[in-house]
Amino acid sequence: MKTKKFITNLLFLFFVCNSSLFAFQTTCKFEEVYDNGQSEQGYLLLNDNKLRYQYYDQQLFTIFSKNKDFYLVQNNQTDIFQKIHDNTEVIEELLNLAALYPDIKNSYQSNNLNISIEKSKEHHFIKRLSINASNLNMSIYFFECQNLTPHYRFFNFSPYFSYKY
Repeated sequence: MKTKKFITNLLFLFFVCNSSLFAFQTTCKFEEVYDNGQSEQGYLLLNDNKLRYQYYDQQLFTIFSKNKDFYLVQNNQTDIFQKIHDNTEVIEELLNLAALYPDIKNSYQSNNLNISIEKSKEHHFIKRLSINASNLNMSIYFFECQNLTPHYRFFNFSPYFSYKY
């Protein structure tokens, strides 16, 4: 679970912390692929300064952003949520990167964190985000991205509304 929190904090801060990043809305499916071959799938909803990052696995969770804070809801127990406080050092580093969007480079390095970005030629979003750190090596692939505007209720964690991609 600690690895998942690290990954989601890393990804969320890259996408959530700067309102200029959200000059558009999008929905994407994603696949996280770890260096040990494990993978997890889910979907991402973005709309202005709102985000929902949900794993399909009912034993995992959904992360929401609200007022630059992040909340975790277990997929199998959606009436309980918790604020995410872990890994603030990663958050601080990624705030600097988020401020650069949309003029992002292909790679960034800060302390023990390396991020490589591959832009999509098929849709208006990132195709692949590669994360390499001392305790984590993984890629996140985004696909089937669409310029859709999900209803605001799907960005609420309390009350929680189910979304079908």
